[in-house]
Amino acid sequence: MVRCPKCGLVMDRVRRRGTQRMIYEHMFRCEACGAAVDEMRPIFRSTVLFALSKHTRCIKCGSTDVQRRKKRDSVEPVSNHFLSRLLFLTAAPINRCPTCRLQYYDWRPRAEKT
Repeated sequence: MVRCPKCGLVMDRVRRRGTQRMIYEHMFRCEACGAAVDEMRPIFRSTVLFALSKHTRCIKCGSTDVQRRKKRDSVEPVSNHFLSRLLFLTAAPINRCPTCRLQYYDWRPRAEKT
């Protein structure tokens, strides 16, 4: 059961249309206040997080705990994501996510640990 973030009532699931089925996993609306909650599919969620983030983050899992590498490790996989490939063409440095052990290319700085 999904609760409304505004009024706390149980939300109803809404029928998804055409392209919404590809992008959203679930869509909910509150009958009382009209609030909406849309849950994107994981592949779109991570792409949006990666593209709109101020700091580098893993393309696969979205983690900000990444390591900058001097050169590519031939044992661990490299992301085939189109943004990573595009950044590779611009000679971006390689990064590695220790959580999912994926390497990817990105120019942005690492997030400061607090």
